[in-house]
Amino acid sequence: YVRAQLVPLIRDVRVSRVRSGVCSAGNKGAVAVRFELLQTSFCFVNVHLESGAEKANQRVSQLSAILRCFDDSRPRIPTAIEHDIFIVAGDLNVRLDIPPGTDTDEHFRDSLRDCWAEAARVSTNANGSVKGSMHARQAWRAFTRYDQLCAGTAQQLHALGVLEGPLEFPPTYRMVRGTDEYDRLRTPAWCDRVLYRAVGSRLLAY
Repeated sequence: YVRAQLVPLIRDVRVSRVRSGVCSAGNKGAVAVRFELLQTSFCFVNVHLESGAEKANQRVSQLSAILRCFDDSRPRIPTAIEHDIFIVAGDLNVRLDIPPGTDTDEHFRDSLRDCWAEAARVSTNANGSVKGSMHARQAWRAFTRYDQLCAGTAQQLHALGVLEGPLEFPPTYRMVRGTDEYDRLRTPAWCDRVLYRAVGSRLLAY
């Protein structure tokens, strides 16, 4: 949807999709839309990548293919990451490489106990800024070093100017439906992510 007053200012709208998953059946992949607003180009990509801790390399390959979604467009337009504002968001299915044969997983779970309730208790002042620091109480932050995106893929994306904000929120995977508790059968992870490249812009919150 676009505000009515902006409609005359938008041009060259294009869409694309990338099918992946089992035999490229399309149960995973991405959809993308790009357009220009005045002199600024925008590209938004929604993704759902392969699941599983052992599928990190497949996710990298899928993401690489997704970033080429507009490469063959005619008439030619910028590639996805060449747009002035580029956003890729969705279920990247990023997992944690927890060292095998250790009790790190249990320590991680212990650090997450009541984390969402604690986040909800953070008060804000009249200006909307967060009062006090949660850093000391968020022991789970130490486990972001095991995150597959932070540990590897992010470095490749940084070279392309694609960034991610700091992980200031607890893991989003996998919750027991209707609760703020984590599924005991799966290691919690930051699966849902937003990556961006923005010329002349800065991230305010993530």
